[in-house]
Amino acid sequence: MVNQMLDYAVTRVRDRAVTKDLVQETFFVALRSKESYRVELAEKKTDSI
Repeated sequence: MVNQMLDYAVTRVRDRAVTKDLVQETFFVALRSKESYRVELAEKKTDSI
C-alpha cells in the first residue's frame, strides 16, 4: 500500500524526496488519529461516491 501511495504521489508532486515526506506525514497523522476514527462516518462518505 505504501508503495502504491508513493507511486501515485510522485506523479503529482514530481519530487521523490518531497513525496516520501508527504506520505510519511500522512501515515503519522492517520496513526495519531486512529483513536478518534469513526467507521460509520467513513461509510457514509464512500456511499456517496
